Amino acid sequence: MTRFPFAALDLSLLPAPQVLPVDYEQIRADRLADFQARWATARQGTDLPTYDVALSEADPAVLLQEEDSYREMLDTQSINDATLAVMWAFAQKSDLDQLAVLVGLRRLTLVAADPTTTPPTAAVTESDADFRARGRLALDATAIGLTGGGYITIVKQVAPEVRAVGLIKRGGGQIDVILLGRGPDGSVTDDVVARVSAALLADEGSQLTDIVSVRSATPVPYDVVINATIPPGPSAGTVQTQSTTNLAVVAAALQVIGGVVPTDALIAAGRVPPMTKLTLVSPPVDIAVAADAAPYARTITVNVQPVVS
Repeated sequence: MTRFPFAALDLSLLPAPQVLPVDYEQIRADRLADFQARWATARQGTDLPTYDVALSEADPAVLLQEEDSYREMLDTQSINDATLAVMWAFAQKSDLDQLAVLVGLRRLTLVAADPTTTPPTAAVTESDADFRARGRLALDATAIGLTGGGYITIVKQVAPEVRAVGLIKRGGGQIDVILLGRGPDGSVTDDVVARVSAALLADEGSQLTDIVSVRSATPVPYDVVINATIPPGPSAGTVQTQSTTNLAVVAAALQVIGGVVPTDALIAAGRVPPMTKLTLVSPPVDIAVAADAAPYARTITVNVQPVVS
């Protein structure tokens, strides 16, 4: 899919680096030691008394050093936080936009702003997660002999309506480019297919030896039906809402080209406290789709019944 190893990394697994150590106790100890050294120097040849800050926690000098130590700790942490703004794995919003310029990308506009409404409607733009993932593949679009990542980069740059791209190599230089849209069933319009085709058939859009065809992913609908019981007392409506919400999130994550919908994933998502029993009525078995198709949950129904004691 990509010739650049870093493009396959899951950036969400990277820990945030600690550029500077943040240790209040160490800062406090260093400040008090410095104060004592300065005091010892200042009292030479004078009648100033000795000063043992360790024996006087309530001394104003100690209190001031503790306050300043806390402020220094906050300043150090702010420096650590600021460094994240220039790292691809952690940059957000406008910071990420600035980094993307280095690889020739801009954030996509999914829905244009509408200044005619009251109040004006702001534009809906690509999420940080999607933009970050697209940026990791940007160098593939510049590679000699286009890679899979390069195809994906070009498609998403010209068609913000596309959420995911699947590539099927059929041999003999034939490559099927499958498009998954952002709508409920994942299909894309003929206009989007035509736009992507034009971009990929351009001289810079693909290798001269590639025979590229573009089409929408075939939606494969399924219905989720769950029957569950709860003990007397809790609100059945609240349980139903939470279960339905969880199922919708998981179903959206499983809507991938050539994907599989495991029944155990639906059961795990649908089970919420205080359910005592859950039965997955539909789908009865795992759903596996073709390489050019994508499953989508057409309906989600959760029936919750209190157990009568």
